[in-house]
Amino acid sequence: MRLLRSKVAGAIAVGAVALLPGLEPSANATVLRHAPGAIASSEREAVAPSSFATFTNSRATAVARKLAENYVDFSFDYPADWTIDPKTGRPDAINFVKVIRPRTGDSIDTETFAVGYFKATGDPDFDATLIPQLLNQFKTQFAAGFPNFVEIDRGPTSVNGIAGSQLRFQSTVDGESGRVVIWGRVILIKPQKATTGVTLVLLGTDHAPELRGIDDLGVAGELPVILASFRFSG
Repeated sequence: MRLLRSKVAGAIAVGAVALLPGLEPSANATVLRHAPGAIASSEREAVAPSSFATFTNSRATAVARKLAENYVDFSFDYPADWTIDPKTGRPDAINFVKVIRPRTGDSIDTETFAVGYFKATGDPDFDATLIPQLLNQFKTQFAAGFPNFVEIDRGPTSVNGIAGSQLRFQSTVDGESGRVVIWGRVILIKPQKATTGVTLVLLGTDHAPELRGIDDLGVAGELPVILASFRFSG
């Protein structure tokens, strides 16, 4: 058990992901409920953007110390009208990248995708014990930053054929035009036998016209384009 605690203590969660002005997940909170299971399918449809851009992670841009120490080669496509967060590639960056769908008229983010990292061991049996503890770390981080945080469930998932684990949650905040519902997914995936993987953070709000619930996040809207193209390389 001492070894396990040591490994978990050294694991790094993805950095804070800002969704609304003044809303920055940080640290410290409590555990709610655990409900294993895979994602339910959505009846809504994904949006097919007319053009795409490609993000390819690079050591030249992963200059922040923690990102350089835990570098992972990956790439993904995203809708061309999405914007890359200006902190990406800076020495103070906390994620390898974050991309954001254009906001609605009232300045509310609709969909956001960020990629960070986590540490594992490469031992499948040990990592099977480690992953739930890492998800608890993420839960603590997000519960502190998102008002009215509720864990919905957690369990196995996959991204473009890559098996992983995820936590899904919901939050509600008071925006300028009324209550905003936020849905989130934190997904941990890594190359087989690798000791460093990536954390994929998906956030969406009810201001995205295609999203009506947690089962739509990453299934409807424009995020499916990103998930379907995400791949490890190198």
